[in-house]
Amino acid sequence: MIESSLRLLVSALTILLVPVIALLFAGQGSRSLHVNLYFNLFSAAVAVLVLREGLLLLKSCAGDPPHVLRPWLFVTAGLAVWTFSEISWAALYAFYGGPQVESVAYGLWTAGYPLLMVGLWYLAKPFASQLKEIKTLKILAPAVVITAAAASLAAAAVASTLLKGGSPTGRLLTLLYIFLDAALLFTSLYAAMTFRPGVMGSALSLIALAFIAFCFADLLYYAAGTFEFLPADLLYATSYVLLLAGLRSIRELFRER
Repeated sequence: MIESSLRLLVSALTILLVPVIALLFAGQGSRSLHVNLYFNLFSAAVAVLVLREGLLLLKSCAGDPPHVLRPWLFVTAGLAVWTFSEISWAALYAFYGGPQVESVAYGLWTAGYPLLMVGLWYLAKPFASQLKEIKTLKILAPAVVITAAAASLAAAAVASTLLKGGSPTGRLLTLLYIFLDAALLFTSLYAAMTFRPGVMGSALSLIALAFIAFCFADLLYYAAGTFEFLPADLLYATSYVLLLAGLRSIRELFRER
């Protein structure tokens, strides 16, 4: 199970990186647009696969008690909304050369955040009692570093948004997204800290890590003041690959019961 997820992870990252490297070393021209279009198409395609895994996972635990099924209902619902957002965003890049803040994709993403946060909270709830026992530097040190980095990045994103021009509506939406990214990031960090070691815990942690990566990428975009920022692009696309691997691992665990 772990081996198949690792193979999936390596294969997906190879598919992500090889064309990007080729595009970066191609002629100048509209290279930036092509790279960003590829990232968006890749993210949309992997988001569809992620949603498929979520739906198959729901099918696998359809007869389970509510406390087992409920988290995956929320997570899959959130991922469904995000998948439509990714497709809309990629279409805007493909046909119009770039999206606008006040777009359908933005509205859909907004709806996805609360669903995912509730789902993560339900996933972490059974393990929450163990959090009081976590006092090791191995766990706390990364959490402190991630928290400090996220807070700094969020502050930079807010400053960049306030200093940047644009419509008041656009700036308000961006500030809302910064808040939602920070909220999802800290929810994911909390969940990652609660999941106990083991195969299931590792798979759940991979999902939490994916959302942390997604939020960091989003905050990087806002701090940079542009959606054409290669480090954020790489982190953003990788987050969906991590989600795919994590959900695949959990689905296989449910299937092996």
